[in-house]
Amino acid sequence: MKRLLALLMVALMAVSLAACVPTPGDLNNIVNDAIDNIGDNDNDTDTDTDIDIQIGTEADGDTDVDVDIDINNVDNTQATVSFDMSAITQQVIFDDKDIKITVEELTYEEYYGPQINFLIENNSDKDIYVSSSVAIVNNVVFANYLSSEINAGKKAHEDMHFYEDDLKNVGITEIGTVEFRFNISEQETYNEIATTDMIKLVINDKVDLTRESKGEKLFSQDGITIYSEECPKQDDDYYDYVTRFFIVNENENDIAVSLEDVSVNGFMIDPYCSTPVLAGKMGYADLYFYKSDLETNKIQEIEDVEFYFTIYNSKNYSDIAESEAITIKAK
Repeated sequence: MKRLLALLMVALMAVSLAACVPTPGDLNNIVNDAIDNIGDNDNDTDTDTDIDIQIGTEADGDTDVDVDIDINNVDNTQATVSFDMSAITQQVIFDDKDIKITVEELTYEEYYGPQINFLIENNSDKDIYVSSSVAIVNNVVFANYLSSEINAGKKAHEDMHFYEDDLKNVGITEIGTVEFRFNISEQETYNEIATTDMIKLVINDKVDLTRESKGEKLFSQDGITIYSEECPKQDDDYYDYVTRFFIVNENENDIAVSLEDVSVNGFMIDPYCSTPVLAGKMGYADLYFYKSDLETNKIQEIEDVEFYFTIYNSKNYSDIAESEAITIKAK
């Protein structure tokens, strides 16, 4: 980012100097000096990019300055979560009701991580909305928000991101499989047009998808098991982290797990801790509290947290299970 800002400043400087009508060689020297300074003084660890800058005058004598900056796309050499970008070839994953969705490629985006690129074609006579709220990597469910509005007769390119930090935080260092589904509805009425089947892309069939919890078992009923594990996230200026829940869903239903009647040191405080886990999959949820809520209740240090789990069907919201009261002692 520092390099990009520096280059933009160089471009602005070149434009402002145009009033003095410098020669192309002068401007090239300015830019080259700026690039040398970036390489000498910038101590950040951002991925280096190849930058091609050409500055010159028009053949007709126009003294406008053209600055063309070509920053090449980075590959996955800086990725700490490994994956094979060539594993996905272009393939149609949905073609119905005059709507077509094609997987184009798997790429690495510097500020996000791995991403799947899609082409969505709306050949119908209706304006549509295509969305996805969850994705599954190596059988672990992640929130993943993709949304696209595509008018009748139009197309759109969309990306599904898998945040590298989120993958690393749950111990995923290599991608084996990715699963997702799309919901398609009308823009005007929100009426559902179609929901795709769960789509599974195999990136590397040699990756072990099994996971074992290293934490304490808190709940087990109706094929749903919940463990308390050490949370890898550290307290910061805004949040105090208590634990991480690892949820295994062997129930036949897609579920959501939430915490009810939560108290800290005997004071009622509502955290945000709710997560969906699809049937046959696994998921994680971090239990944390806002420091401002703790301060309001004059809590300087978390000693214990009490709550109970409620588990319900995430499709029809019917209750599936409820735990007894659970107390977690802060470590």
